[in-house]
Amino acid sequence: MRIQTHVVDTTARRLVPNIFPAEWEHRESTGRDYGIDMTIELFRNGQATGTSLLLQIKGTEKEIDNTMQLIPFDMPVQTLRYAEVFVVPVLLVFCPIHVSSTRCYYIWLQDYIKTVLDFEKAGWRKHISTVRLQIPTDNVMPGKEAHLMEVSYFPQRLFGATNVARILEDVRHKLDGLPSFRDYGDVHDMLSSLHNLPGVFDGSWKYGDFIYNQSCLPAIIASDLLCQRRCPSKDEIEKMPIVRAIGSSLKKTGFPFAEEGELVFDLKSQVQHALNCLNSLYEETNYSLKHTLWVNEGIHSF
Repeated sequence: MRIQTHVVDTTARRLVPNIFPAEWEHRESTGRDYGIDMTIELFRNGQATGTSLLLQIKGTEKEIDNTMQLIPFDMPVQTLRYAEVFVVPVLLVFCPIHVSSTRCYYIWLQDYIKTVLDFEKAGWRKHISTVRLQIPTDNVMPGKEAHLMEVSYFPQRLFGATNVARILEDVRHKLDGLPSFRDYGDVHDMLSSLHNLPGVFDGSWKYGDFIYNQSCLPAIIASDLLCQRRCPSKDEIEKMPIVRAIGSSLKKTGFPFAEEGELVFDLKSQVQHALNCLNSLYEETNYSLKHTLWVNEGIHSF
């Protein structure tokens, strides 16, 4: 005899593909159920992104009160521990089956584990059979396609961050001691290569453009100016926050490009500023900070 829970979950599995964009490919899992019911392969503008989401789908016959901020859901510890072994994001998708228009609520399990459970339910892996999760009601599909695209790129961002670390270490080595103007040409080339890293500065991460424009691009401009030994244009000054402070004097006097002039100092400071700020790329895995933001501000990435 088939129990009602299985009937509800099967119904939910049939509804879930309808919440995603038509160009995203879905594949149902076959064989023994270890906790992954469906795989979603994401596409953007008709092009494959190389990213996927793994879904654990649960249905409910109850209506969801949208005035609630959080939906409680009891999740088996075994399923959560299984989700942890994946680098690809695993989503719990909670689907009301008796609604006029299909909508589902979701939570990114690995990020929720590290941001919330590891801080608030220490020892949960060993001592209890289920753990109560709190699914934010603003995590609803359709409607959060951009967020899910960003989540799907997480493995690529991890890979990209390791490359950023390697490139920044090469830059620091190049600038160690008394670097020449020619050395800044190499720095320019190394920093420029960051733009091609997948999942970081390619438009797939909401913080990527901000970090690039505020830290990386100003350093690329500054290192190029140092290599060419020329004064910046008005447009270049506007793109360099540190150099911008001397912009008015520069336009009036046209600082001579002396070896240790004020302009040289500010351009070098602009490069160094990027090396410090690009470390913010690693804040995505600073789960202590993320837990604080969740508790105090309700800000989350899961």
